[in-house]
Amino acid sequence: MYASVPHFSSPYFYSDPTHSTFFGLYTLSYLIAGVPFRRRVPRYRTPLAFELQEISLELRSERPFYGRHLLKRAISRLVNLRRGFQEFYEENLVWILPCYEIQFVLERIDGPSSA
Repeated sequence: MYASVPHFSSPYFYSDPTHSTFFGLYTLSYLIAGVPFRRRVPRYRTPLAFELQEISLELRSERPFYGRHLLKRAISRLVNLRRGFQEFYEENLVWILPCYEIQFVLERIDGPSSA
């Protein structure tokens, strides 16, 4: 499953009335097992049968801000090099350079065998 959703720091999230839920790096950590981050979060239910394959934070600007867009794309690449960089960015830099969206790639995992 691939999902591209607004990040909680996106200025467009708050101005679009169709956006009712915001997402961050740890959002899916509450719902699925085995998330590869240092920060641990509580589980509120039985984990869903999905495993996080990839996650990326996308910084960008829309037209006509091409210079800003190129700078933010370069920063996105740097932030997404390592999970630790992603965690550092979201904890310390997100309100200085807001993130546009977050992309998740999930893979369904098989449940326990009934053999």
